[in-house]
Amino acid sequence: MSSIPNRLNSFDAKMIALLVLLPFTFYIQMTLGARVLTEGDITQFFFPSGIELANALKEMRLPLWTPGLQGGFPLLAESQIGALYPPNWILYRGLPVPFAISYTILFHLAWASGGMYMFARARGLDAPSAFLGGAAIGMSGFFTAHLQHLTLSIVAAYLPWLFFCFERAWQSEAPRAQIRWSATLALAVALQFLGGFPQIAILNLAALALYGLFKIARAESHARFARGVMLIVLPVAGGALIAAAQLLPTLELLGYSVRGADPGPEFFSSFSLDPRALSQFVVPFGWLDFPDVLDVEFWGYVGLIPFLLAFVALAWRRAPHSLFFALLALVALALALGGNNPLYSALYAVPIFNRFRVPARFLLWFVFAASFLAAAGLHELRARLRDQPRARADAALVAGFAALAFAPMAMQHSLSPEFWADAWKILPWLFAVSGGALIALAARRALSRQRFTAILVGITLIDLFAFGGAFRATFNATAAPAELFQPPRPLLAMARDAAPYRMFTNIFNVSLRPNRPAAFGISSAQIYSPLALARNEEYLAEMTLAMFNLMNIRYVTQFADKPAWQIPALDLFADDALISATRATGIEIVSYADNVSAFAEGVVAAELILTTADGTRVSAPLRLGVETADWAYAGIAATRAVAHSQPAARAAFPAYLLSLRREFDGYKYTARINFSQPFQITSARAESRLRGEAKIHIERVDLLDESGKKISLASLAGRNDFALVFRSHAVAVMENLSVLPRAFVVHRAERVNDAQILARLQADDFDPAQTALLADADPAPLAAPAATTASTARIVEYKPERVVIAVEASVPGYLILADSWYPGWIASVDGAPAPVERADFIFRAVRVNAGAQTVVFEYRSASFYAGAAISAVAACVLLWIVWRSRAR
Repeated sequence: MSSIPNRLNSFDAKMIALLVLLPFTFYIQMTLGARVLTEGDITQFFFPSGIELANALKEMRLPLWTPGLQGGFPLLAESQIGALYPPNWILYRGLPVPFAISYTILFHLAWASGGMYMFARARGLDAPSAFLGGAAIGMSGFFTAHLQHLTLSIVAAYLPWLFFCFERAWQSEAPRAQIRWSATLALAVALQFLGGFPQIAILNLAALALYGLFKIARAESHARFARGVMLIVLPVAGGALIAAAQLLPTLELLGYSVRGADPGPEFFSSFSLDPRALSQFVVPFGWLDFPDVLDVEFWGYVGLIPFLLAFVALAWRRAPHSLFFALLALVALALALGGNNPLYSALYAVPIFNRFRVPARFLLWFVFAASFLAAAGLHELRARLRDQPRARADAALVAGFAALAFAPMAMQHSLSPEFWADAWKILPWLFAVSGGALIALAARRALSRQRFTAILVGITLIDLFAFGGAFRATFNATAAPAELFQPPRPLLAMARDAAPYRMFTNIFNVSLRPNRPAAFGISSAQIYSPLALARNEEYLAEMTLAMFNLMNIRYVTQFADKPAWQIPALDLFADDALISATRATGIEIVSYADNVSAFAEGVVAAELILTTADGTRVSAPLRLGVETADWAYAGIAATRAVAHSQPAARAAFPAYLLSLRREFDGYKYTARINFSQPFQITSARAESRLRGEAKIHIERVDLLDESGKKISLASLAGRNDFALVFRSHAVAVMENLSVLPRAFVVHRAERVNDAQILARLQADDFDPAQTALLADADPAPLAAPAATTASTARIVEYKPERVVIAVEASVPGYLILADSWYPGWIASVDGAPAPVERADFIFRAVRVNAGAQTVVFEYRSASFYAGAAISAVAACVLLWIVWRSRAR
């Protein structure tokens, strides 16, 4: 085969322009900014991280650290944010985040198609055949199903470009051209590393290495053999060095993350390709009812006609390159089967690779190989056919392609999943019959080359558009951009005061996943990331209430029908509250009922039963309309009568019910009950009188002394006080009133090794407000504090990479900053360097002396700075080599 000319001709330019138009036209509403993807990882990860990136770029800094996730997280090191990927600097700096996400997706779909076109042309295929290959990969099931996996699509789009650059370097005989193409390959390797999905980057390089070995095996001389090795090794090494600013922080984070330890064979083989999915290449949706988020990894459809053309390439022209790509496709399917292939487990011995999961992602190799073979098959068929007159041919072909490229304008969001489910019961047969007929006619030379090409490519585009339409109606559904910017109602109920705090969620739907609140300025104790910090995850999994408070968790979101948190607050219906004898002249009860609007005035919803030191039982009833009432009273009363009244002593909170489709004030009710005489209370419990869906919740009980002072029953029982601040039909938001501040001073320290520190944290006698558990270092001796010791820590400045705290310590102690300990954090006390200790398993601590002083924490990532230096040197060397090659 002859190689592509040094300059593309005008027809190539037209084909490339049409390939670029395909995604921008098919997703026309995303192109125009009218709609954006709002489901899955876009909402859960890429929108929040995009906000962080955009904010950092506007402040002319890199997002090295975020305090908004997992108690503090090295954000740049989580490569999926793409902080060092050059296109992101333009898109996220210049566009609103939803539009930056949309254009990133669309550009890289076009980039994948363009790369395949260029590689096919470099292999000597004609322009229309290369166009088909480009359309097949760009609109393939792999890219279509992974739209929401933004960085996966970015990096996958570089696979054909790696092959193209290597092919051109291999074909070049002149040393200057070899150097230029090798340098371009190194740049492509670097960009794919910076794109942010290491697993796909490694798969790309593995495929390139196989192609290089194939080329080297066919080398006719030792010199060409050695050159082939250098054309692979040097550009890959050079690209990795250029990307060192990203790779070194990511490798450092890997060691501290949940992926740092052996994840196990089960994790390694998770999301193995379902063998039934192999039928998709002929009948895309025959193996399941319809696309679903659970099978997002299992798609490798390239169009039925391209699938047939791949066999044509093998049957009619058994060229070595066609055989290589056929073998690559078969290997890809075998590896994609993962745990369903007994041989796959051997890959578990490969370092780094065994930290990844989802074998089905080998489908990228398949769609790449199948798309190239489809282009080769079309090229073979076109070579057997006659031309029409040139003037008519070019005009007709370009006009036909352009018309079909804009056909998706008619396939908008009005087409339901049911429509596509019915359509795809018929479409495979239509595409199979029409494709088979076209190939048969071409074999008999019954069509002109241009007419055959226009019809075949046109049907293929319709096939791929219809396939994409089925996904657009399901998990690639879009919405108005404003939906991404609309905070979920539960978040609006949380305080916006200056004191930093965190939230914790037990609800893992799209809107409340851990990263989502960070987009609205609310920090999360959790994170949604494959590289979550391992110690932090262990801490969260083992939390007691004391650890919960230490984590600075002020709010919890949970399902509305489960008022008790996973580490329970005081639930008097489930447990007796046992307390030391406490004198009380009365009690104050905060409660609310649910689904009781039909219950009459005075119905006893529950009784609170107190036991005194002498065994006397004191009962306090909670009657509807007297001491308590339905929490949704105001909302329900707007549509129908409520059978009981509302007590006057009540407090409002924001509420929403889907059945009412509007916001309203919810209420909780306060009842004060005075005893006939003082009692020494030793325990308390509650008994509900309601059944079925009717519920009663006791939020808080305070014991009252003679002066009217309140003593929380929960605190006496060693539990936290939680207050309801929002409720809907699905979600409740509870405020933790016992939360510790983000920064405080303790005057005791213990040295505890990591194997025992969690057990010590969980001990009943551990008080994080009084004692620091230090790891990896002996605590400096501290004088025993006076009983009235009072020290303060006031946050003066709180930025992602810099925290300034003014400390007033009565005696020497340790300043605890409840942010994640991580390499790179340094500290100074009144300008003098001070070591940052790891305290209480995951937090930062600095020794402070008595008196007023200023403590400054700063994040200076050694791995990033070292990587940036390597990247700069490597880029300069690469530029010098290219310049020298041109100067010769």
